[in-house]
Amino acid sequence: MPRLELAAAQASPAGALGLEMIPWEETDDPFALVAGRLGQVATVGLSDRMWALSVLKFRDALPGARLALAGRALRTLRISKTPAEVAALREAGAAIDRVHARVPAGCGPG
Repeated sequence: MPRLELAAAQASPAGALGLEMIPWEETDDPFALVAGRLGQVATVGLSDRMWALSVLKFRDALPGARLALAGRALRTLRISKTPAEVAALREAGAAIDRVHARVPAGCGPG
């Protein structure tokens, strides 16, 4: 991540996962940094919704690797929820239910 976003990332829930967060400077090439960390790999899984610019930069930084969609692998990770995530989803659902209950009162002619 850009160095200026490091503190926010460390303070986020991701910071509690024990992941190594590698910041880059403004003049660094983050795609080359990732390629250097990966070394020689046969296949790299990319998000199904990754911007084309990023896909092309990964292609250039990892010329020997096959780029593949990682949606199927990521889906399994995304559908698993911690109790805190389930509680947050319930809270968000209740909040939108309250909004929907108020909508008819705000609608009328004109």
